[in-house]
Amino acid sequence: MKKPLYLLTALLLVNGCSSETVNHTSSQGSWATGNLINFHHVSYTGTDKTVEKVESKIGTIAQSSTNEQDENDENFSNTYPKGTNLYKIPGIPIKEAIAIEVRKHHYVKAVKWK
Repeated sequence: MKKPLYLLTALLLVNGCSSETVNHTSSQGSWATGNLINFHHVSYTGTDKTVEKVESKIGTIAQSSTNEQDENDENFSNTYPKGTNLYKIPGIPIKEAIAIEVRKHHYVKAVKWK
């Protein structure tokens, strides 16, 4: 009688673990890039390089989420919070790089992700 009970317990444990693994994998993906910013259909990767001067404000992060299913092409980030300001960097086309205001008057560069 002990073998069938042991076998049943083992099957329940294996089934429970495999279900948890499948759910975990399906709810969490791996981002193609960290510090992602999508701005006007262009994807950028935030860097830690400080930007000393900025020109005009070009937008703000409208949506922020760590869930890949929430990603969109308009003013989205997987790192920077909603409301984060985005600026043009002097002498650099917006399609190549932008500045992200990470603290009041402190900016870092985000470069086009290829």
